[in-house]
Amino acid sequence: MIANRTRIVRIYGRSWSHPTLSLRKKLLLLALATLGIVGGMLLGAITVRAASTQDDLRTLSQNIEKAITQLQAGDKTGAETAYNKFDAGWPNLEDEVKAQLLPAYNAIEDAMGEVKIAFNLQPFEATRALEALKKLEQVNFGFITGGAGQSQPNTIATTAATTTPTFKALVEYLDSASSAIAANKLEQANLALKDFQREWPSLETYVAAKSATTYSAIENNVARVYAQLESSPPDLDGAKTTLSQLKNALTPYLESNNYGIFEATTVLLREGLEALLVIAALLAFLSRSGNADKRKLIWTGAGLGIGASLVVAIIMQVAFSGAASAGTNREVLEGTTGLVAAAMLFYMSYWLHNKSNMNSWQHYIKSKSGAALATGSAFSLGLLAFLAVFREGAETALLYMGIASSISLSDLLIGLTIGLVTLLALAVLILVIGMKLPLRPFFLIASILIYYVGFKFIGTGIHALQVAGVLPATSPGYLPESSFLGIYPTWETTAAQLALLIISAGVLVWTQTSNKKLTQSSVQETTTTSEANAA
Repeated sequence: MIANRTRIVRIYGRSWSHPTLSLRKKLLLLALATLGIVGGMLLGAITVRAASTQDDLRTLSQNIEKAITQLQAGDKTGAETAYNKFDAGWPNLEDEVKAQLLPAYNAIEDAMGEVKIAFNLQPFEATRALEALKKLEQVNFGFITGGAGQSQPNTIATTAATTTPTFKALVEYLDSASSAIAANKLEQANLALKDFQREWPSLETYVAAKSATTYSAIENNVARVYAQLESSPPDLDGAKTTLSQLKNALTPYLESNNYGIFEATTVLLREGLEALLVIAALLAFLSRSGNADKRKLIWTGAGLGIGASLVVAIIMQVAFSGAASAGTNREVLEGTTGLVAAAMLFYMSYWLHNKSNMNSWQHYIKSKSGAALATGSAFSLGLLAFLAVFREGAETALLYMGIASSISLSDLLIGLTIGLVTLLALAVLILVIGMKLPLRPFFLIASILIYYVGFKFIGTGIHALQVAGVLPATSPGYLPESSFLGIYPTWETTAAQLALLIISAGVLVWTQTSNKKLTQSSVQETTTTSEANAA
């Protein structure tokens, strides 16, 4: 055997020979070629993106040129209108500018702040506004030509190296500024505001993603409070009001909506157990009534209910994603979904508590299945099982939609796994072995767990709407907070949850009274029947 084989290749009538490449070398060459192609594509994309960003900023900066022209002609309103067009288009570019050249981004942000302050000054100083506009035009041109801010210090990076910017720190800076204004220490107030401005860029992207309205309001109010402090005379009352508005806008961001393994497990376990108990009760009722041959219909209905639930879950997810991609604020969707889910949870909690009485549960099962048997329709029995499972499945889909964005994937999967394994084990014990669950303790515990999740949904739902800027956030500073219970330190969330506690207490008293009457009625009915039989 020849150690180094060669391959003969005939090209254009001439013979060429070259060593046969091993499979490893072929794969290596293929990988290098692929890497080169991908690298070239990425480099080209980065170059195109950079060029596109510079071109877009050049186009947007035409509004600054118009503003300068209008102001030089003495038209303040026209100049401000032209600048506002630049300000409205800037959010579409700022992330790209920040990614490409952070010092240039900082310079543009600072220049924009100066323009806003100048336009808000009382009395208005045309010279200062003109200088601010020209400075903004200059830093924009510097980025467009690729040289802006190269020698400027990276203030964000410097700050991040020592402390991590937080919303709590931003609110503390605002509180410091308010206290300084109250003490007539305007220089100290300005220093606190500068601290705010230093850390705000590290967090503004998060706010902008949650609510563009809130982001714009914060940007404008920061400039407004500077102008109010620098006006002649300083507008201290106006500055206090503006700082209060800034604090209210940031308050919802102090706490985030968090769910964990416990909530993920509770939702599936409770919903699944209710469906399981209904199916088990229907099967037992059929056996006792001499209709065991119809048990197959129950299983068929239950299977179809599971399938329909999965379809509903997919439809809800597609609708949710479609609404988000169409421009609907995700926080608004999450908040609305959370509140709807909370309403459903409280209804279920009431239903479970109402059925915790054994007589109530037996009456419920007998009335439903008895009506189906009375019609003589096999379809009615299957439909009863289908509706029992489908209702729980659809509710489960909605509830998980409410927590999906505020729980880590690992916690969600662990919770689902624990809930599913527990359900399967209970299904075997109840349906195969014949174990009977103590209904009263089960329903009471399940209703308490669901009440807890619903109570948390109320708080997190309102909080999400506050983050989106749909609802106000009033924080007096002394209200309690708990991420586990979904309690946030705002009057809006606290009032809703307090109202819920009061209503729930009333419902509890009413159901206890109703169950007591039902028990007495059942005892009287049993006594009457016994006396009749004795006679």
